Amino acid sequence: MQTRSNEGSRGTGSALYQQVVDRLLAGIESGAIAVGESLPPEPQLAAQYAVSRHTMREALRILGDLGVIERRPGVGTTVRAARPRPAYLQVVRSADELLQYPPSRLRVEASGFVRADAARARLLQCRRGESWFHVTAVRRLRGTRTPIGWLDLYLQPEFAGVLPDIGRRDEPVYQMLERQFGQQTASVSMDLGVSQLSTAAAAALGAEVGTPSFRLVRRYVGSDDQVLQISVTEHLPDQFQYRLQLHRGLDPHHRWAMQP
Repeated sequence: MQTRSNEGSRGTGSALYQQVVDRLLAGIESGAIAVGESLPPEPQLAAQYAVSRHTMREALRILGDLGVIERRPGVGTTVRAARPRPAYLQVVRSADELLQYPPSRLRVEASGFVRADAARARLLQCRRGESWFHVTAVRRLRGTRTPIGWLDLYLQPEFAGVLPDIGRRDEPVYQMLERQFGQQTASVSMDLGVSQLSTAAAAALGAEVGTPSFRLVRRYVGSDDQVLQISVTEHLPDQFQYRLQLHRGLDPHHRWAMQP
């Protein structure tokens, strides 16, 4: 199997995993990587493409979702199609569109540097003892005192300087990082799940401690695969609704990329 050099890859301004997806698709579509061929193990592929195992795992996951490869435990990864199959695509033109709130503002409750204990390490998918800048805030409907969400925001320590702008500027934090530090977000992932309100969150939302909550965890990653920030937002179930609309993608040559 042949690969292209980094200089020859497409979309050099995109996230690393997107570049790997494009390079693998180009090799498969050209026949350099044949349909039916087994790909090397993940660690070998990561070394071959000069990326981390995390980046390669994400690239392979996307190729699997596109129907190009099939991954089977104990068998390995096999190329199943020369081109991506039509798929349902979420068209997102900015990270804001991942979650749109009604007009509202954040009010910072507390902030400071923390080290990840066992629970935080699991939540943030980081090593125990890793340092973060932690901000807690409550989101309220603009012009009212009605709370609609509790925010735990974790930033890399070097980005603590954005604190004075949080809640004071009508601007998402990821844009503050770009404006102040030149750190552009290349990818955003969002996990939705169920949790229970902590003491601080319950007090802010006017509920009892341990009340079930709707939790959204968003991870913002830069083009160098560095996690820039992680936001954990909690909502009461009767105060929040999330709707996702999908459209079938008809272009078989669709490339996985953030929209401008």
